[in-house]
Amino acid sequence: MANNAKYLSLLADKKLAETVEELSLLDRFNEYIMTSLRTMWGTDLQQIGKEFGATYTELTKKQARPFIENGQLTITDHVLQLTNEGKLFADGIAATLFAEDED
Repeated sequence: MANNAKYLSLLADKKLAETVEELSLLDRFNEYIMTSLRTMWGTDLQQIGKEFGATYTELTKKQARPFIENGQLTITDHVLQLTNEGKLFADGIAATLFAEDED
């Protein structure tokens, strides 16, 4: 409760600090995968190429292939979409499509 009271006090005095989180290219890519895959519009491979580069497009295609083959994803006009069965496994599919840091 003390934090809520402090927050409200700062808010009333207009003294809240603005915080901005800057995501790396990798984080932005993974965020795009996580959010776009769950929408009715799907994950646009051409958009990935424009925003993140060809390496990310090729990685996504490669990682998506098994899910396309087993009927959990479809690809139409460069767009990946979950099938009804795939929706049951959306979190796991998205996690597999994530890029990893190459440290």
